[in-house]
Amino acid sequence: MRTIQIASAAAALILCATAAPAQLVRFGGAKLTRSVQNEADAAIDRACAWLIAEQAPDGSWSGDVKATAACILALAGSGEELPEAERAAVERGIAWLTATNAPSLWRNLALGALSRQRSDALAEGAEAALPDILKALDSQAMYCENAEKAFLFAYAINRDHGGELSSQNGAPTDWRAPLASKWTTSQEIDTRGRGHWRSSPLETAFAILLLKEL
Repeated sequence: MRTIQIASAAAALILCATAAPAQLVRFGGAKLTRSVQNEADAAIDRACAWLIAEQAPDGSWSGDVKATAACILALAGSGEELPEAERAAVERGIAWLTATNAPSLWRNLALGALSRQRSDALAEGAEAALPDILKALDSQAMYCENAEKAFLFAYAINRDHGGELSSQNGAPTDWRAPLASKWTTSQEIDTRGRGHWRSSPLETAFAILLLKEL
């Protein structure tokens, strides 16, 4: 079983949230076909609409720090101009996280990434704490039912392995299309056309981040 190790802990967890380009960076390996990409983009749009509808009046999601941090990172995109509804949801989430004093790596990563003003102390804190979150992942992570683990798998492949994954015999493996198909087809769609995974803001946020990695 091939082990994927995430090495660059000091880098922000969500590189797409700090990148200057307006479009998501794609890494090595075969790109998704246009039809699969369209399905993934549609799933992301439905999920973003669902997250916005699920945001609490105080700006949080479920009053949970990790869920709120993941949701605003999922909605924030990669530097492009956001639609008004998404921009407002992100701003409300940031305000809630800023007012939350509970220590949380996810809170620090989200606020640091979105403000683009990561201090040395934040970088050092992230470097020390990330190994507790970003565990060693194996090549079976892409088949798991947990969006966070699947996202971390894709993140590790893209950042530490140039976007390429090889099978046991050394042949390149098309890992993007199976992941995209799995998570787009497993999305639940409500009567208003909004999409989610397990009715969970946290799971839905990580599914969005995963699909953006493909």
